Amino acid sequence: MPRKPKQPCGYPGCPRLCDGRYCEEHRKLEAKRYEMYSRDPSVHRKYGRAWKRIRDSYVKEPPFCEQCFERGILVPVAEVHHKVPVSKGGTHERSNLMSLCRSCHNKIHAELGDRNARNCLGGAFSDETFALLMGEATKYISFPYVWGGSSPSTSFDCSGFVCWSYTKSGVYNLPRTTAQGVYNKCVPISKSEAKPRDLVFFTGKYQSSNLVTHIGI
Repeated sequence: MPRKPKQPCGYPGCPRLCDGRYCEEHRKLEAKRYEMYSRDPSVHRKYGRAWKRIRDSYVKEPPFCEQCFERGILVPVAEVHHKVPVSKGGTHERSNLMSLCRSCHNKIHAELGDRNARNCLGGAFSDETFALLMGEATKYISFPYVWGGSSPSTSFDCSGFVCWSYTKSGVYNLPRTTAQGVYNKCVPISKSEAKPRDLVFFTGKYQSSNLVTHIGI
């Protein structure tokens, strides 16, 4: 069973490669920031040492993200998720818990309309087009990179992922092509004009006759 490739830490300026969104140092830093500034203060009263013991015990049995595991991918657990949120009457019973990687955890909260998941994108989900695009794109966050892949059945490479997400979300019909092919269909804009849902292109990622070798949303 393949493991998900490591990726650069999402903290600005950090060069470390990691399994989740952040390296261990910055994961703890972001968790602390979230607890201090983002989480509803009333929730703190429902968590404590007892929850920490339950969480630490639970992750020992399924040490990998349960949703990724169902797709045949081993991704280390980063969060223990409550299927029914504590704020809505959920408990710490094991039947109400699920081990998740950071990507799957964020995806669930984005789909639930959680304000903190939306705030991490600067309120971008208020843009209906972006919400439609991310609703499709985030279904495949934990899929492994596969050169030439262009659908969920094959998994994706960068351009395959972008073309599929734009087309299937209904935002824009973008037939399968390369990163260079997508670039050729676009009009360059300045960084100051960029908005959520725009495309970012990269050059020189590998040897190629094409100028553009990578693409992202």
